[in-house]
Amino acid sequence: RPIGAVDGIAAGSRLQALIRAYDAMATAQIERTQLRAAQAERLRAADLGRLAATVAHEVRNPLAGMLNAVDTARRFADDRQAVAASLDLLERGLGAIARVVDTTLSFHRRPRDGKIIEAVDFDDLARLVRPVAERRGVRLDWSTEIVGPPPLDAGVVRQIVLNLALNAIDAARPNGRVTVVARATSAELALAIGDDGAGLDPAVARRLEALDLDWVDTSEGGIGLGVVVRAVAALGGRLRTTREEAPPCTTVEVRLPAQAARDAGSIVREETS
Repeated sequence: RPIGAVDGIAAGSRLQALIRAYDAMATAQIERTQLRAAQAERLRAADLGRLAATVAHEVRNPLAGMLNAVDTARRFADDRQAVAASLDLLERGLGAIARVVDTTLSFHRRPRDGKIIEAVDFDDLARLVRPVAERRGVRLDWSTEIVGPPPLDAGVVRQIVLNLALNAIDAARPNGRVTVVARATSAELALAIGDDGAGLDPAVARRLEALDLDWVDTSEGGIGLGVVVRAVAALGGRLRTTREEAPPCTTVEVRLPAQAARDAGSIVREETS
């Protein structure tokens, strides 16, 4: 703290000069401390904003399929099999939302009770995404081949597939086509999501392939792509984009190795999407 008063000290003396120099240093230190505190508060507010946006974005995604399941149960109330299938989807959808919240709040640690990805998760994702594609008039070709899936966290994988599929549907041409292909063995999960839209901006494609975590903290990449980049990076995966012109197709390929899933000490560092 500044000493302040220099009364009684000879003007122009070395002691007076020393006290004034010390006070200037102390004042500057106080200002720096206040500036750091203000900056930390701004960063905290930004982190909370990204966290809220991510949770809202990821919770909203399964809701369309769950609402569709409710509608199915009501329209086919006399069909016990249809009602049971709708209730199963609702239960899994609510479980997926719970895992999204847990994953989002798990900054640096893997949940001990994380659910491992199964074939039924991909079936659920197809049910969730298909109504969105139908509303936009987009043809959805969904193909899965799950043989002894690797020990990957279901909540994180669902986020990757769901966000890439929804982005592809948004990017597809009117009356266009989106393809989702998932191949899983005990060693690796390979995903390929393609659309016939205008294609990714080359700069965006480069940042995606580099898994640029600094970029996804900005609004440029979009919440959905931020979730994908963080999830793929946290699971030690790789991401590649390709573009074909005849016929036009942009494909995002993701490969998640089983070993990385076992070794990873974290799932997703989400403040963010």
